[in-house]
Amino acid sequence: MAGEANAGGLGHSTDELLSLVARGSPPDEPPRPVQVYEALEEEKAAVRSYACRHTELRHRELAWRMIDEDVAYVRPSTVYRILREAKLVCTRRRRTKRRREELEKAQRPNERWGTDLMYLRIGAGQYYITW
Repeated sequence: MAGEANAGGLGHSTDELLSLVARGSPPDEPPRPVQVYEALEEEKAAVRSYACRHTELRHRELAWRMIDEDVAYVRPSTVYRILREAKLVCTRRRRTKRRREELEKAQRPNERWGTDLMYLRIGAGQYYITW
């Protein structure tokens, strides 16, 4: 039994691990924790190459198109993470605040008025309320 790989895929049998611990030498490399969102290297390469071919798309659209085209099956947040690591993320476009034209602005008091309209149905009657 010693020297066999166990069914869990760790590469060491229980006897082998116990003998390594008894001798004071740890296994070659400790097991690396796997994150749920972590993509394989092949998937990361596919995401990077697809993003370079489709530079007009953002990470959310890239993720869904890659799934549709059978390129890679990764979540949009994973695509963003991969692109950020490769410095391929485009900067977020901020919306600019609309400036009012001078013709739209009131030049003196009571020049521009605004109102709200509300439609009410009470019983059989219909009422319009403005304020």
